[in-house]
Amino acid sequence: MISYTPSDMRNDRTTSKSVKFIVIVVAFVARVALKSWALLQIQQREGAGGSRAGAALVETTVSGRLEIDLSDTGPRLQAVRAAFLSDDEAVKKSVESLIRRQVFTSYLQTIFRDPALPLPTDHMTLTIAEKKYDERRKRLVIPYSLTGYIVAPTDSFVESVPDLEEIGAETAETFIVPADPRHLFQRLGYACANQDEIPRGLVDDGNYGNYFDPTCAPGVADCTHPSGEPLEPCLDVLNRENGVAALAVRMKRVPYDEGLVSKWTSGPPTSEGGSDLTVDAEKLAEYDIVYRNFAPDSCAIAEDCVGGPGVRRLLRFRAVTPNVGDMDVAFGDVNRLIENTDQFVWSACHKHYHFNGYGQFALERGGKPVLPGAKQSFCVESTGRARNSADTPFTAPYQACVNQGIVAGWEDEYFAGLDCQWIDITDLAIEDEEERFQLSMEVNPLRLLCEGVPDPDKYVPALDEHGIPVVGPSGKPALKQACVVDPTFYENNKVVVDVTIPKTGSSVTAACPIIDFGGLRNCGWGMGTSRICTPGNPMWIMPLGEVTRVCPGTTPCPQDEALAGSAGAALTFTCPATGNYLVLFGPYLTR
Repeated sequence: MISYTPSDMRNDRTTSKSVKFIVIVVAFVARVALKSWALLQIQQREGAGGSRAGAALVETTVSGRLEIDLSDTGPRLQAVRAAFLSDDEAVKKSVESLIRRQVFTSYLQTIFRDPALPLPTDHMTLTIAEKKYDERRKRLVIPYSLTGYIVAPTDSFVESVPDLEEIGAETAETFIVPADPRHLFQRLGYACANQDEIPRGLVDDGNYGNYFDPTCAPGVADCTHPSGEPLEPCLDVLNRENGVAALAVRMKRVPYDEGLVSKWTSGPPTSEGGSDLTVDAEKLAEYDIVYRNFAPDSCAIAEDCVGGPGVRRLLRFRAVTPNVGDMDVAFGDVNRLIENTDQFVWSACHKHYHFNGYGQFALERGGKPVLPGAKQSFCVESTGRARNSADTPFTAPYQACVNQGIVAGWEDEYFAGLDCQWIDITDLAIEDEEERFQLSMEVNPLRLLCEGVPDPDKYVPALDEHGIPVVGPSGKPALKQACVVDPTFYENNKVVVDVTIPKTGSSVTAACPIIDFGGLRNCGWGMGTSRICTPGNPMWIMPLGEVTRVCPGTTPCPQDEALAGSAGAALTFTCPATGNYLVLFGPYLTR
């Protein structure tokens, strides 16, 4: 919350020129001082063996094998196999998307490896080998490789990969991934989901790659079912329900080459002279629409993330905030900040502190807010390397709630599905079949985080952009880290992207973004009318399409919430407590 007080304003025309001159001089001196301080900080880091001392160039190849499981296609095997063996553009797009999805499931094993191994796979060159069909296993096998170069400061890269300290040295690592990255939650449930520092029960098919951990097994901390029921070892379930594959990562240290460094440097450009937060617009535009049922005692209700209990319609999205500056956004020891700054509020639901005012979402139309969003920051961490460059550290110290911050050139991501990572659109009036709105996100709206050059050991009153004191969660004036601010760094804090919201339905009833097949998918379904039944009574219905799904209530459901589903056979189920159900139908293969 921001507390505002009236302020006097005057217009003295007789002194306007003098005042303007003084302002220009002060601004110039402040900017010179800012740059000088930033340069001094960088020089001190270099002298201490910091992240900018030298640069490494590493030839990197990531080899893998995508396996599309056709074992349950039955009489439709030939049609599905023929579709994926063709070479039209839709197939190429779908195969590449599945490969990228499979590679991403190594996220916890690479980014949160100790120390981190952030591979620049998004920017590497993808080569797909000839597709082959394994008749015995009923799988379409597609080998592939990603090739490119890691560009990083020498010291932090060698910290991550000590075997490559010398030019010409080579090494390799292997990471376990699902053979078929489709429908992971539907097949694996919670067995392979590590929910460390994340509230239990928020895993779904769309965000499973953020959770996937092949080491999950009974007794492994944070690999649990929300209900507490025992789980099988991940590798057992993966072998049985999906298949085990591996990513082979081969790296070779090569002589520094300015041409190759220039070619393979990627990511947002760096702002010089301090830390600088922004929002990744491309990733914010990756949204979906879902229905979720909220109990009156749920965390989302307690934190005002939805309009009330019951079934709510949500616009969910990714929020990725890179630090594009050349200095870290560093909180340090959160326990000390809790005592000194009044910037953190304890979440009784999530059992940890939330940083107050990290970001704000809104649904807009024509630049005017239509619906607000309530952003809660679980922890401010370095969860991905946004920039592959010689001035971006390869490792990050801020990867836990007890020591928060975003390293220069890294980013913090809040993936869709986390509590409050949405806007509640249940009561949004949609007159046409679909309407276009704008989704906005502003990072650091209260200016509590230093964007400029920080003084980590000094705290000052927190003021908003109007100079008004910011009130912390406890109702007391908040303090913030002292900072020589560069006002231009606030200019990139807000981004706006277009979103299209249909009058009815969800992503389950929207077109599939890639080719998919079978009854497990959560896209490409048609929606019938809701039907009434007597709670507890046995029910029987004929299929309405090549695949049919029965949902409780009146809204489309994902596979894991369905009452029944089949591919061509009659369906039996028990009438739910709501006293109504909805039938979804569609083709077996979506194009």
